[in-house]
Amino acid sequence: MKNTSVASLGVRRSNPVARLKLLGEPVIAASKLVVDLAKMLNAPIPDDAVECARWLARIPPDAEMQNMLAMLEETLTEQASSDQAQALAVVLLDGFGRAPGEGAASYAAALVAATEEDMADDDAEPAQISVTIIALAIVRIWRQQKFAPVPCEFRAACLAVRDRVEGLKLRRGHAVPDVIDLRDKLEWPIMRQTEPVDWEAWANAE
Repeated sequence: MKNTSVASLGVRRSNPVARLKLLGEPVIAASKLVVDLAKMLNAPIPDDAVECARWLARIPPDAEMQNMLAMLEETLTEQASSDQAQALAVVLLDGFGRAPGEGAASYAAALVAATEEDMADDDAEPAQISVTIIALAIVRIWRQQKFAPVPCEFRAACLAVRDRVEGLKLRRGHAVPDVIDLRDKLEWPIMRQTEPVDWEAWANAE
Protein backbone atom coordinates (compact mmCIF):
# COMPACT_ATOMS: atom_id res chain seq x y z
CA MET A 1 0.00 0.00 0.00
CA LYS A 2 1.34 3.43 -0.94
CA ASN A 3 2.62 5.48 1.98
CA THR A 4 0.80 8.82 2.05
CA SER A 5 1.61 9.97 5.57
CA VAL A 6 2.95 13.41 6.40
CA ALA A 7 6.47 11.97 6.60
CA SER A 8 6.15 10.30 3.18
CA LEU A 9 5.42 13.72 1.66
CA GLY A 10 8.68 15.05 3.07
CA VAL A 11 6.97 17.21 5.70
CA ARG A 12 8.21 17.30 9.28
CA ARG A 13 6.19 19.13 11.87
CA SER A 14 9.41 20.48 13.42
CA ASN A 15 9.98 22.65 10.32
CA PRO A 16 6.81 22.54 8.20
CA VAL A 17 7.35 25.73 6.18
CA ALA A 18 10.75 24.61 4.88
CA ARG A 19 9.42 21.15 4.09
CA LEU A 20 6.38 22.45 2.23
CA LYS A 21 8.60 24.81 0.25
CA LEU A 22 10.70 21.77 -0.63
CA LEU A 23 7.61 20.15 -2.16
CA GLY A 24 7.02 23.29 -4.19
CA GLU A 25 10.68 23.94 -5.06
CA PRO A 26 10.41 22.87 -8.74
CA VAL A 27 7.62 25.41 -9.31
CA ILE A 28 9.50 28.10 -7.36
CA ALA A 29 12.63 27.45 -9.45
CA ALA A 30 10.60 27.64 -12.67
CA SER A 31 9.11 30.95 -11.56
CA LYS A 32 12.56 32.41 -10.85
CA LEU A 33 13.82 31.23 -14.24
CA VAL A 34 10.90 32.81 -16.11
CA VAL A 35 11.54 36.13 -14.35
CA ASP A 36 15.26 35.93 -15.17
CA LEU A 37 14.61 35.09 -18.82
CA ALA A 38 12.11 37.96 -19.08
CA LYS A 39 14.76 40.38 -17.80
CA MET A 40 17.26 39.17 -20.41
CA LEU A 41 14.70 39.27 -23.23
CA ASN A 42 13.80 42.88 -22.37
CA ALA A 43 17.41 44.07 -22.01
CA PRO A 44 19.82 45.08 -24.79
CA ILE A 45 22.13 42.30 -26.00
CA PRO A 46 25.62 42.89 -24.53
CA ASP A 47 28.48 43.49 -26.96
CA ASP A 48 31.12 42.00 -24.69
CA ALA A 49 31.78 38.31 -25.36
CA VAL A 50 32.43 37.59 -21.68
CA GLU A 51 29.11 39.09 -20.64
CA CYS A 52 27.36 37.15 -23.43
CA ALA A 53 28.91 33.96 -22.05
CA ARG A 54 27.53 34.83 -18.61
CA TRP A 55 24.06 35.32 -20.04
CA LEU A 56 24.28 32.02 -21.91
CA ALA A 57 25.18 30.25 -18.67
CA ARG A 58 21.88 31.48 -17.19
CA ILE A 59 19.85 29.85 -19.98
CA PRO A 60 19.26 26.14 -19.30
CA PRO A 61 19.62 23.56 -22.10
CA ASP A 62 16.56 22.83 -24.24
CA ALA A 63 16.06 19.41 -22.61
CA GLU A 64 15.96 20.99 -19.15
CA MET A 65 13.48 23.61 -20.30
CA GLN A 66 11.23 20.91 -21.78
CA ASN A 67 11.44 18.95 -18.52
CA MET A 68 10.37 22.08 -16.68
CA LEU A 69 7.32 22.45 -18.92
CA ALA A 70 6.46 18.79 -18.33
CA MET A 71 6.77 19.33 -14.57
CA LEU A 72 4.40 22.31 -14.69
CA GLU A 73 1.95 20.30 -16.77
CA GLU A 74 2.06 17.48 -14.22
CA THR A 75 1.50 19.96 -11.40
CA LEU A 76 -1.65 21.15 -13.17
CA THR A 77 -3.07 17.75 -14.11
CA GLU A 78 -2.18 15.36 -11.27
CA GLN A 79 -4.90 15.38 -8.60
CA ALA A 80 -3.74 14.81 -5.01
CA SER A 81 -5.16 11.66 -3.47
CA SER A 82 -7.47 11.90 -0.46
CA ASP A 83 -4.74 10.52 1.80
CA GLN A 84 -2.20 13.05 0.54
CA ALA A 85 -4.64 15.94 0.98
CA GLN A 86 -5.50 14.65 4.46
CA ALA A 87 -1.82 14.62 5.47
CA LEU A 88 -1.35 18.19 4.25
CA ALA A 89 -4.56 19.34 5.96
CA VAL A 90 -3.15 18.08 9.26
CA VAL A 91 0.05 20.08 8.63
CA LEU A 92 -2.03 23.18 7.85
CA LEU A 93 -3.92 22.91 11.15
CA ASP A 94 -0.73 22.20 13.09
CA GLY A 95 0.74 25.41 11.67
CA PHE A 96 -2.06 27.37 13.31
CA GLY A 97 -1.52 25.58 16.62
CA ARG A 98 -4.84 23.84 16.37
CA ALA A 99 -4.61 20.82 18.66
CA PRO A 100 -6.34 17.65 17.54
CA GLY A 101 -9.60 17.39 19.36
CA GLU A 102 -13.28 16.94 18.89
CA GLY A 103 -14.28 18.21 15.47
CA ALA A 104 -10.72 18.36 14.14
CA ALA A 105 -11.13 15.22 12.08
CA SER A 106 -14.32 16.44 10.44
CA TYR A 107 -12.73 19.84 9.84
CA ALA A 108 -9.74 18.24 8.12
CA ALA A 109 -12.10 16.06 6.09
CA ALA A 110 -13.92 19.19 4.91
CA LEU A 111 -10.60 20.69 3.79
CA VAL A 112 -9.83 17.51 1.85
CA ALA A 113 -13.26 17.64 0.18
CA ALA A 114 -12.56 21.23 -0.83
CA THR A 115 -9.57 20.06 -2.87
CA GLU A 116 -11.60 17.41 -4.65
CA GLU A 117 -14.99 18.88 -5.47
CA ASP A 118 -15.59 20.08 -8.99
CA MET A 119 -16.82 23.66 -8.90
CA ALA A 120 -16.10 24.31 -12.58
CA ASP A 121 -18.76 25.09 -15.16
CA ASP A 122 -20.34 22.16 -16.94
CA ASP A 123 -18.44 22.94 -20.13
CA ALA A 124 -15.10 23.51 -18.39
CA GLU A 125 -12.40 21.04 -17.51
CA PRO A 126 -12.30 20.16 -13.78
CA ALA A 127 -9.51 21.93 -11.91
CA GLN A 128 -7.04 19.35 -10.66
CA ILE A 129 -5.33 20.27 -7.37
CA SER A 130 -2.02 18.50 -6.91
CA VAL A 131 0.15 17.93 -3.84
CA THR A 132 2.50 20.71 -4.98
CA ILE A 133 -0.33 23.21 -5.34
CA ILE A 134 -1.74 22.37 -1.90
CA ALA A 135 1.71 22.71 -0.31
CA LEU A 136 2.31 26.14 -1.87
CA ALA A 137 -1.21 27.24 -0.93
CA ILE A 138 -0.64 26.28 2.71
CA VAL A 139 2.56 28.34 2.89
CA ARG A 140 0.67 31.27 1.40
CA ILE A 141 -2.19 30.86 3.88
CA TRP A 142 0.22 30.80 6.83
CA ARG A 143 1.73 34.08 5.64
CA GLN A 144 -1.56 35.87 5.02
CA GLN A 145 -3.97 34.61 7.67
CA LYS A 146 -3.99 34.45 11.44
CA PHE A 147 -6.61 31.74 11.67
CA ALA A 148 -7.22 28.45 9.91
CA PRO A 149 -9.30 28.93 6.75
CA VAL A 150 -12.77 27.61 6.19
CA PRO A 151 -12.98 25.02 3.39
CA CYS A 152 -14.07 27.50 0.70
CA GLU A 153 -11.14 29.79 1.58
CA PHE A 154 -8.79 26.82 1.44
CA ARG A 155 -10.04 25.86 -2.02
CA ALA A 156 -9.80 29.48 -3.20
CA ALA A 157 -6.16 29.61 -2.04
CA CYS A 158 -5.40 26.37 -3.90
CA LEU A 159 -7.06 27.64 -7.08
CA ALA A 160 -5.19 30.95 -6.83
CA VAL A 161 -1.88 29.07 -6.70
CA ARG A 162 -3.03 26.84 -9.56
CA ASP A 163 -3.84 29.91 -11.68
CA ARG A 164 -0.34 31.23 -11.07
CA VAL A 165 1.22 27.92 -12.07
CA GLU A 166 -0.92 27.85 -15.22
CA GLY A 167 0.14 31.38 -16.07
CA LEU A 168 3.75 30.41 -15.46
CA LYS A 169 3.42 27.47 -17.85
CA LEU A 170 1.92 29.68 -20.56
CA ARG A 171 4.62 32.32 -20.16
CA ARG A 172 7.32 29.67 -20.25
CA GLY A 173 5.87 28.02 -23.35
CA HIS A 174 5.42 31.30 -25.22
CA ALA A 175 9.00 32.34 -24.42
CA VAL A 176 10.62 29.30 -26.07
CA PRO A 177 11.06 30.86 -29.57
CA ASP A 178 12.32 34.12 -28.06
CA VAL A 179 14.82 32.24 -25.88
CA ILE A 180 16.15 30.32 -28.90
CA ASP A 181 16.60 33.62 -30.76
CA LEU A 182 18.27 35.15 -27.69
CA ARG A 183 20.70 32.24 -27.47
CA ASP A 184 21.68 32.71 -31.12
CA LYS A 185 22.27 36.42 -30.61
CA LEU A 186 24.41 35.79 -27.53
CA GLU A 187 26.52 33.18 -29.30
CA TRP A 188 27.40 35.51 -32.17
CA PRO A 189 29.71 37.94 -30.24
CA ILE A 190 31.49 34.96 -28.70
CA MET A 191 32.06 33.32 -32.09
CA ARG A 192 33.15 36.65 -33.59
CA GLN A 193 35.82 37.05 -30.92
CA THR A 194 37.05 33.46 -30.78
CA GLU A 195 36.83 32.41 -34.44
CA PRO A 196 38.12 34.39 -37.44
CA VAL A 197 35.37 34.96 -39.98
CA ASP A 198 36.04 34.32 -43.67
CA TRP A 199 33.90 37.18 -44.94
CA GLU A 200 34.49 36.31 -48.60
CA ALA A 201 33.25 32.75 -48.09
CA TRP A 202 30.31 34.05 -46.07
CA ALA A 203 29.36 36.53 -48.84
CA ASN A 204 29.61 33.85 -51.53
CA ALA A 205 27.41 31.54 -49.48
CA GLU A 206 24.72 34.18 -49.62
